[in-house]
Amino acid sequence: MTPVLSLVAAIVFSTTAADSLDIELVIEDDVPTYYASEVVVTSDRPVRFEAFSAEVRQIEGEPIRELEWTPHVPVSNYGTTAYPSVRGLPVEHVAMEYDGVPLNSVQNGTFDLPLLGILGTRGTVMRGPFSRLEVGTPAQAAVSLRTPIRFGLAISGAVGTYENAYRIGYGGKDYSWKFGVLSRDPYMESTSSIGWGGEFRYANPFVNASLTAVDMDRGVPGPQYNAAFAGSMEDRLRILRFGLPNLGSAEATFYWTYWRQHFEDSFQSPTHRTYSTGAIAKYDFAEAGLPGADITASFDYSQLDSSDPENADLGVHSRGSGTAVASWVGEAGLFKLAAEAAGEHTSDFGGALSGALGAAYEQEIWSAWLSIGSSYRAPTMNELYWPEDPWTAGNPELDPERVVIAETGARMSSGPWSAAITYYSSKATDLIVWESGDDFIWRPSNQDEVDLSGWEIDLSADFGVFAVGYSGDFATAENVNTGLTPPYRPEEQSYLWWRCRWGRVRVEAGVRSVSAVWIDGANTETLPSYTVAAAMVSAPLPWQGMSLDVGVRNLLNAHYETRAGYPLPGQEWVVGVRFEAVSVAPRQ
Repeated sequence: MTPVLSLVAAIVFSTTAADSLDIELVIEDDVPTYYASEVVVTSDRPVRFEAFSAEVRQIEGEPIRELEWTPHVPVSNYGTTAYPSVRGLPVEHVAMEYDGVPLNSVQNGTFDLPLLGILGTRGTVMRGPFSRLEVGTPAQAAVSLRTPIRFGLAISGAVGTYENAYRIGYGGKDYSWKFGVLSRDPYMESTSSIGWGGEFRYANPFVNASLTAVDMDRGVPGPQYNAAFAGSMEDRLRILRFGLPNLGSAEATFYWTYWRQHFEDSFQSPTHRTYSTGAIAKYDFAEAGLPGADITASFDYSQLDSSDPENADLGVHSRGSGTAVASWVGEAGLFKLAAEAAGEHTSDFGGALSGALGAAYEQEIWSAWLSIGSSYRAPTMNELYWPEDPWTAGNPELDPERVVIAETGARMSSGPWSAAITYYSSKATDLIVWESGDDFIWRPSNQDEVDLSGWEIDLSADFGVFAVGYSGDFATAENVNTGLTPPYRPEEQSYLWWRCRWGRVRVEAGVRSVSAVWIDGANTETLPSYTVAAAMVSAPLPWQGMSLDVGVRNLLNAHYETRAGYPLPGQEWVVGVRFEAVSVAPRQ
């Protein structure tokens, strides 16, 4: 795991996920522990394509907190709802999956991170032309999540200024289960939330299946300038996954998801139900004499049922989509090459082609790469069909978005020192942006051409006992026709961290700084810059298998917002205790 500031380690299982029955012995701090083989992502895409894009990041914990402290991945946080964004593009361009199941909703194009925070997650973050996941359309960035379960028993509990969490889990030879409860106390009007989540998995060499259920009731804050928009949200999420991993050179996964949201404020109380069912099949051509080549085909049918004539009635809308992706990775000495071709057909917008090409040169100390790729995104049901009310309205005349991104970079590592620099340039055509018109109603529209480019810098030094690092983003964004900057695109972001470790005692701290951003398309209003700091101490307790974590977020009690009108918490303290009992015998 990269040295991301894990401020919620006190309330998260720091465990290892497994889809295999193989067991290996790992020595951690002179303590022997037996783990199942770790599978961070269902697909092997990050491993195969890591050489051709910016560094793959690992996260573990509650997704909101982890991504907020992951370099180069800003999070738009509305208090009880939150979404990731990468390289200045809207959140809809971040592909998200859970255990190989696509999460991006046909209704709004993204997924609300707090829902999976109840169980705690482990995941991978990618960005760049090759960051498309195994399912769905190529994207500009990807976040792949799953719930980690350690073989044996794990229990944790934590209390904090604004947050409390309790979890219990057990992993056996062929099965595992986990249950969690998470609550957040209000730090501003109508922001309290409470929820529970459970998951059961069964796996053997021939089949693996899982059922995940999450229920959350939360307050959705209205902006400070209009508290009447505050309301409540009821979420009911179900994910059923069934996989056949042992089909020779092929594998298949089937899934079904159900996400019900009931929202109520002073003006309306709509209920939205989204159903999705799909299948993913992959074939590896290695045994057929084409090493490094594979093809993946997926089909998804999603339906939004939002029929309610007295509220925000989107009606009933559905979308079927099929995707086929052929990819290849090859090596010639120190050189690596990669190619990918993808075709997608949606029932309402027809067909589209995309793909990526990459080249890399890798030595022991340094490496460099160059890649270019394209992506395509159909408008969401909200963007197309949201009924006109006094504040918002959809636009059924929208065209799909298309983005072409080029990236080049280099990495170097020598002894304790490491450095990386990446330059990217994105050209978005028909980018969908919500803007307020002369009638003060917000509507989405296509912007003909938007250019986004920037530099990403990573520096670190790890001396074992002590480590320090810096990550920086320096970006520009411009609507080519108007010369204006799209909203919420910071020009500078900096992240400074350090870590000390003495035996099994660990101390981490970090400071993140984000520049001011425009909050409207006309570039007349700004959201101020902000700087936040955090720290954490983790230490073992005298009792076998128990540890203590103490963390503080927003150490300097700064007032800041990532979205206008939604102030985030002041100084937060979290104290937690974990117990883990490993009960797996070593491999002979």
